[in-house]
Amino acid sequence: MIKIVILSLVVLIGHPDPATSESAIDPFVGTWRINVERSYALGLADENLPEQNPNALRQHVELRARICELTVSDSLIAFSRGRFTVEMSYEIREQEENSITVDVVSETSSATWQITLEEGRYLRLLSTATRFDDFYVYERGSIPRTEDGLPVMPPPPGRRPAPAPTPTPQPSPDDSN
Repeated sequence: MIKIVILSLVVLIGHPDPATSESAIDPFVGTWRINVERSYALGLADENLPEQNPNALRQHVELRARICELTVSDSLIAFSRGRFTVEMSYEIREQEENSITVDVVSETSSATWQITLEEGRYLRLLSTATRFDDFYVYERGSIPRTEDGLPVMPPPPGRRPAPAPTPTPQPSPDDSN
């Protein structure tokens, strides 16, 4: 009887319940938006970027932060940019303590992504499909959307008002002669 109890304990301890065990993807599951400050700092430090103007880089990062969102689930990764969303299935290739490498496949392409969790709250994504987008850092949260599901866009930057037209002199009734 004691042997059966010990054997039962070994089996229970050695094999955790699948309903409570954590998957390698679990720390990454959720919706993520671009963190502007961290992404901008990494972009400034990236000497491979074609655009090295700090003001242009900041505007680019701020625009992407308003329209881009990444959603990770236990079976799909969805990347939204503006009106467009690409859903990709994935297969975990490799896992480490705070990162996983996945093979992603969409209708139009495939790539290998390394997804890393930094400081327990920031997500970094390195992809074999992109050259210049690897400096983005994501944080948990979603972008603001309209009732139609589109990203909320701020009004375009102010422009100088057009100069008032110069009035064309009109003949007065007294000048009819």
